[in-house]
Amino acid sequence: MSTSNRSPKKVSVGQTGPKTSAGKITSSRNAIKTGIHVSGWIDSTEEFEYQDLFNNLCLEYNAQTTTLLLQVERMATTMVKMRRLQKIEAALFQKARGLAEMRAQEKQLIPSLASQHPQHTLLIAQLAAMPDMDRLASLQRYQNSLDRQLSKIIGELRVLAISSNSTPVAVPQA
Repeated sequence: MSTSNRSPKKVSVGQTGPKTSAGKITSSRNAIKTGIHVSGWIDSTEEFEYQDLFNNLCLEYNAQTTTLLLQVERMATTMVKMRRLQKIEAALFQKARGLAEMRAQEKQLIPSLASQHPQHTLLIAQLAAMPDMDRLASLQRYQNSLDRQLSKIIGELRVLAISSNSTPVAVPQA
């Protein structure tokens, strides 16, 4: 076995987090800065979306026991979070396109960099725009986690529905 020339990890002693009041306030918002890990609902629209989904799932699964209601609640929460992720991802791409557009317009102001076809240059810049890949990767990991969670909940609901002889009610597709 070969030994590495890397130094071993240092063990921190004492406080390693922020020390100032401003740093502590900033640090306390780390989990919610992207909207991914917000507990509760971001706005009343999201809360309404959850309530509507919860009510529809209760009808679909004929949720009358506490256990079924808990599973339906978990399912509705997970689905709303998945929709939130889709909105965040779309916003990241929109922001990247906006920045690309701004840069393309700035280039047009510099005579040596200006294109004879500014609209074409702008369109190419917008199409090539990519958001921060680290954020996209983080969103993708969270999306995968929610996908697995939703699959697990659906499986558990099926087992509960079968064991309680309350089969899901067919909901007409629009």
